[in-house]
Amino acid sequence: MWLLSTDRAELKSFASPDQVPGGYAVLSHVWDAESEAFTFQDVQNLKARCAILGASNPRDIMTPRIRDCCVLAESHGHQWLWTDMCCINRESSAELSEAINSMSLYYSLSSICYAYLQDVPAGYFSEVYLQMPNSPFRSSIWHQRGWTLQALIVPRLVLFLSQDWKPIGTKAE
Repeated sequence: MWLLSTDRAELKSFASPDQVPGGYAVLSHVWDAESEAFTFQDVQNLKARCAILGASNPRDIMTPRIRDCCVLAESHGHQWLWTDMCCINRESSAELSEAINSMSLYYSLSSICYAYLQDVPAGYFSEVYLQMPNSPFRSSIWHQRGWTLQALIVPRLVLFLSQDWKPIGTKAE
């Protein structure tokens, strides 16, 4: 299992999710052009890009979604982050197959799952508004994707986040 360090966005391999000291956070999100464009190999090449760009921390030149999630997870005390976006080596069919078959385990052993709803604007978080049938929360594309049920049910704690990374609420709420 590959995880990103939240302080530097560097990959580290762990034998299994239950061997990650202090646990880890998971990012659940909807893939888009940014997700497709940034891969495991891109993360592996960040140190070289840092040298070229004169950056001291690879996290600073990471895609906004990964950078912002790393910052949030770190602020919540998490040292490690797993996301399908760049913690799976999709060039290795064995690693890809193992990750797909292990996702439920990854979610179940995570300390928290961040459900990033990129299409939910900030500021509409009253209970009444969230329960409206056509609210951005209820109509978010996140609720329509294939992995949503697993990301919603399996983790002990799911924190929903708006497009500006502000908490909307937990699955318990």
